[in-house]
Amino acid sequence: MKIDNLYKRCYLNKKGWIDGTSQFKKMVESHLNNELEILDLGAGSGDSQHKYKGCVRKVVGVDISEEVLTNSNLDEAYQCCVTNMPFEDNRFDVAFADYLIEHLGEPTKAAREIHRVLKPGGVLIIRTPNLRHYVVLISRITPHWFHTFLCKKLQSKHKEDTFETYYRCNTPHRIKQVFEKYGFTLKHFEMVEKEPSYLMKWCWTFVIGLFYERLVNSAKWFEGFRANIFAVFRKPS
Repeated sequence: MKIDNLYKRCYLNKKGWIDGTSQFKKMVESHLNNELEILDLGAGSGDSQHKYKGCVRKVVGVDISEEVLTNSNLDEAYQCCVTNMPFEDNRFDVAFADYLIEHLGEPTKAAREIHRVLKPGGVLIIRTPNLRHYVVLISRITPHWFHTFLCKKLQSKHKEDTFETYYRCNTPHRIKQVFEKYGFTLKHFEMVEKEPSYLMKWCWTFVIGLFYERLVNSAKWFEGFRANIFAVFRKPS
């Protein structure tokens, strides 16, 4: 069976199924309206589903890469680190970080800085990999060049960045600890496992990933081994 057919049969054709990126995007959109100023943390070049320009009052993006300066999804773009952003206190209504936290060498400084630039009552929405998932475990025990090579070999449909990763805030306990320490209140938290996108190069790797996905989604006891952490934090009013 071709992998496209297998993917459709196991996921796309299942009633109510939604991929992880679409699920996270819906989570972000549920906190938006046209009066808000929002901050895209780790905005990159704009090659993502996060296209909110025109739907909110202003979209501002930051990234350590100069590619952010060409991101057409932003009203304002800044090349900077999230630990030191050029904004006044209490500016933004909503901030979101999609696959950013794992790249932070100093997540505690980032949490403090994000808290500073959010308005009282502002919301921070996060998606980041779970340290206990097999993809992260493989990444941590292999050198960066091998991680880049493996991404190119195993992934056929899903583009994934290969920037340096640290995973210093990537367990349920740690992410709650860091952001609550710097003044945030946790409003929503879930562990999410979707299609095995890293293993879609060959049918046999996909089947292994499919078995794993079914297992960790079969009971709450296994949720600590799911791929991603989705979290919503609020800065108290």
